[in-house]
Amino acid sequence: MCATAANERERPAYRKACSIVRKSQTALLVVSLGSVLACAGGTRPNGVFVAEPMASGADASTIPEVPYAASATENFERAEALVRAHALDEARALFVIVARRFSFSRQAPLAELRVADVDFARGAYDEAAREYAAWAHDHASDERVPGALRRASIAQCRAAKARACEDDDAGT
Repeated sequence: MCATAANERERPAYRKACSIVRKSQTALLVVSLGSVLACAGGTRPNGVFVAEPMASGADASTIPEVPYAASATENFERAEALVRAHALDEARALFVIVARRFSFSRQAPLAELRVADVDFARGAYDEAAREYAAWAHDHASDERVPGALRRASIAQCRAAKARACEDDDAGT
């Protein structure tokens, strides 16, 4: 009974300590989230986002500036429409926006995968293979990982074939 009484006396102090910890964790989360949003990309005052490349192969001069919407769903749907219209550079930029600016949305993992799909469709097989492999690593429990790894291996094969053809052309 004494142990119970001692625990009861310590409870208010424990609750106060937990409250302080929760408040400091919340403050840390707000500061961290603010810095992440500040570093997420180059937003300009006119609402135009300058997308950064997901893979290291692209240079900044080839990345289009695209106006983006306020929601991940709307941007994702616009990007899908651009893919159907074969405007792959603009679609890739919107997928990057969804993946970076809306990273906690349900569309973000699929947008990362679609960036790799767009690179594959553009013939940038080395970049696509890297992005597929990175996506599979980052989302290991996702049911789409085997498909992403299969596409990564196909992209690697096509990249190797393209390099072999370039070597043959250079030798002739």
